[in-house]
Amino acid sequence: MRKPISPAPDLTSADVLEYSTALLQEHLYFVAHSGAHWQTCDIWRVLLAAASQASTIEAVCGDWEQGPDANTVRQVLRECLTNDRLDVIEQALNQALVARLPRWLRRQRLEVAFDLHDEPYYGRAEAEAEFICRGEAQKGTTRFYRGATAYVLARGVRFTLALHFVRKAERVAEVAKTLYSRVVAAGLRLRRSYFDRGFLSVELLQYLQAQGASAIVAVSLGIGRRGIKALCRGRRSYRTVHTFHNPQQGQATVPLAVVRTRERRRQGKRRAMWMVFVTLRCRAEPRVVRTMYRRRFGIESGYRLAEAMRIRTTSRCSAWRFLFLGLAVLLLTCWNLLQWRHLLQRWRGQRILREGPFRLHRFLRYLGHAIDQCFILSSTLVTGT
Repeated sequence: MRKPISPAPDLTSADVLEYSTALLQEHLYFVAHSGAHWQTCDIWRVLLAAASQASTIEAVCGDWEQGPDANTVRQVLRECLTNDRLDVIEQALNQALVARLPRWLRRQRLEVAFDLHDEPYYGRAEAEAEFICRGEAQKGTTRFYRGATAYVLARGVRFTLALHFVRKAERVAEVAKTLYSRVVAAGLRLRRSYFDRGFLSVELLQYLQAQGASAIVAVSLGIGRRGIKALCRGRRSYRTVHTFHNPQQGQATVPLAVVRTRERRRQGKRRAMWMVFVTLRCRAEPRVVRTMYRRRFGIESGYRLAEAMRIRTTSRCSAWRFLFLGLAVLLLTCWNLLQWRHLLQRWRGQRILREGPFRLHRFLRYLGHAIDQCFILSSTLVTGT
């Protein structure tokens, strides 16, 4: 029979709001007071309400009888969230992400995944040229706001360890170095790193080799003069050594795992499929490398969950958009921390989480309910002329 490790206090909607607001105000101190009536905590409540509904500031403010006006909230954001303060916002968010991590997470060696996340941008590129990145066409555009994250999945709990807002002029290797250094600076030990194929570059490979890091980096089959695809021959997976060249960055000689697998097509037939990975300080068999790399796919579900908590806006200000993305990631961390705090149990000598009672949708409903009680949810539709 499963028994709690220790009696945990009941979790109420007010507790969820207090915990989330306290973490935000502890680190994101740059939000100023607005006049004599509405304070910083009220502005954060509006943002949390909009995030819990994946809605706009205008929409949530219109639902209350005694809450702040949407124009008041936007005025505070205009004064405090400017592009020249983006570095301050990013630093504060990163401090908040690692401030309350469980102690056991700092004691063990972690497998961390690094990835890029694009948010579509449909405005004029000239307005925010410094922050608009180009990419493959998706959702009707080739222009995006781009965020990079470092992420760990341990004991069934997902934690985002670092976040970086990518500028147009930044090289992907610089982005990877920034995330890697932040994870190390937070006192976390890395067992192995997993990088998406978008990070692959000679500069990154040289950096990882200099650090003596254990890493697996996915390789696109179309790079190089003849392409890595030329290595995808035969009927078995194998290991080899390959040298990547770049006129500006030099060259890097690294071991590769060339994996031959099969995928099922819609017609039910199976066909051969090749996958290539750079394996630094990793001597596993090719098929084992593929299995290890698949663990990083949990980061995609993390993005989907964060997307359900991102505030919608039509503002062209990059600082607003990046803050709303960071707030969604931070709320996901709050949810995971509350699970670890209240639903931890012991089963057969191991500590596990009982996730069923506190799914993400319940966390968001608790958050919205507590804020509606603060500002009194309007129950009457005024239809007068």
